Amino acid sequence: MQLVRSLPSAPSLRRAAATFAVVAGSALLAADADARIQSLGWQHADTSNVAGFRVYTRDVGGTYGVPAFDGMPAPDASGVYHFDLTLPDGSSAIVAVTAYDAQGLESPLSNERQYDPPAPPASPAPGGSALPTSYRVNVGGAAYTDSAGHVWEADGAYVSGGTAMYNSRLQPLATSDPFLFQSLRYDTDPATDIHYELPLPDGRYHVRLHFMEAWDEFVAGQRVFDVRVESQLVLDDLDLLAESPQWRTAITHEFDIDVTDGSLSVQLAEEVWQPTLSALEVALVSSTPIGSTGGGSTGGGATGGTSTGGGATGGGSSGGGSTGGTTTDPGTSPPLMGAPGQPQVAMP
Repeated sequence: MQLVRSLPSAPSLRRAAATFAVVAGSALLAADADARIQSLGWQHADTSNVAGFRVYTRDVGGTYGVPAFDGMPAPDASGVYHFDLTLPDGSSAIVAVTAYDAQGLESPLSNERQYDPPAPPASPAPGGSALPTSYRVNVGGAAYTDSAGHVWEADGAYVSGGTAMYNSRLQPLATSDPFLFQSLRYDTDPATDIHYELPLPDGRYHVRLHFMEAWDEFVAGQRVFDVRVESQLVLDDLDLLAESPQWRTAITHEFDIDVTDGSLSVQLAEEVWQPTLSALEVALVSSTPIGSTGGGSTGGGATGGTSTGGGATGGGSSGGGSTGGTTTDPGTSPPLMGAPGQPQVAMP
């Protein structure tokens, strides 16, 4: 499996050309099905003076040591250099690449990539169902306990499509949990979608999606995409920078929606440029699907709201948003949320 398309000017550290003869490129990451890194790639517009590459790995929260790879592989037809790495099954890792010239001058690290193994399937509780009734997923990232004590599971078990990215240098705005927004998933292939499929008993659920624009080169109108939940178009032509022109701002959209087929699907599809998602939450509102209630920002059976700021904090007040409205004040939303006229529910 090869990923040969990268975002323009992915985040990287740079130093003066007088010090380093080569600059950092963009790291690309693919993985196979048995929780091992299969291919790490490096791509940059100018590789004419590159004599070799070094691949560094570290644990989440750890530091880089000696390189896991040092050499010069042949590029593929698209000009991407690939390095095969193997990690113990079940291990998470953060990887980055440097390039060096014939004199041994080494570039800064490329942007970092994080890979997390798929989470194990849920086990049935004694006398109960194996299906959970809530999820918190740190999209593109590792397992995490947030500032309110809520546990987020690592990305990977429920998703197809897209590429996971982690960048510890990102400084997200308007959130008390910046770690959740330092990782994300974006889609590099316009022919496919980012697709989450979450097994759930039938019922009505509150869905909360967290976004952030992580690339400072973008302007409003450049990254535009659609979001569907249970095949319903809940966000049409979503443009994060049109909602908040400051990149790195945490933005939350949330909806109440019915599940009648044993799982909840979330799909992000490109309209103008690659869709992106930073985190998602799902919580049961009612064990009985309620049917179409309209209103909000969606219609067609889903009620919706939007918030800018506040991020993913606990008690159901993430981002300061309340169902059916819009707010930029993270301190004004009620602690519980639900569809208008329906039972209120706290995110567990």
